[in-house]
Amino acid sequence: MITEQILKTVDRPPIYCSLASASLFIPIPFLDDYVIGRIHRIMGANIAYNHGISKELINSFARLVKEPKKAQKIGCTGCIIGTTIFLFKKVFWYIIKKIIKKIVFVFTIRDMFNMAIYTYQLNFILSHIIRRYGWTNAEDEEDFQLAVHQTLKQNNNRDIESIFKHAFRYKRYYWQRAWYFIKKGKDEENQRSAKPEFSDAEKKQLAQHLKRLIIKFESELKKIKDKNGSN
Repeated sequence: MITEQILKTVDRPPIYCSLASASLFIPIPFLDDYVIGRIHRIMGANIAYNHGISKELINSFARLVKEPKKAQKIGCTGCIIGTTIFLFKKVFWYIIKKIIKKIVFVFTIRDMFNMAIYTYQLNFILSHIIRRYGWTNAEDEEDFQLAVHQTLKQNNNRDIESIFKHAFRYKRYYWQRAWYFIKKGKDEENQRSAKPEFSDAEKKQLAQHLKRLIIKFESELKKIKDKNGSN
């Protein structure tokens, strides 16, 4: 079935979703973001390695998970002052929000849920890039990096939230599976925890969502390449 084929293309989603979500419990602001970034880069590197990408190119592929850098052109003193104030406000409110989220537990639970969805979709897009384009050079790294983050930023996840809420009920199973992966270095199912079961309708719904995700990614990549080609 096409549904099964699509779902099997995701590379160890329970492991990385669990690790990234659990990292939000780190009580130190910024450190949790650093750890999540490392987990996503390890995920990207493992996907590249599992698909036979050369060691010289694994790191460049793993960098696709990073937030793209947006160059800012400043041409006057007013612009410099305005940019400085803007950055100060962004950093100030970012710190306040991070502290609040560490205090209010329910916010962290919601963030964990969203992080699991984000990591799952990031995993799938990276796997798609390897399967369709390969990774023989890093010339288009910035284009792919921007397309990945534009897709995830604009994507609507409401149609799969119910599926991930279902999966979240089995968080003990996923976290223990992630722990075994860290401890033993291989993916093993935990027989002591209830294994999640999903209906054919849920699998089909998720597969359809992933199809739309890839269509969106391809559209974003084309727009970026067309724009760069015209410059």
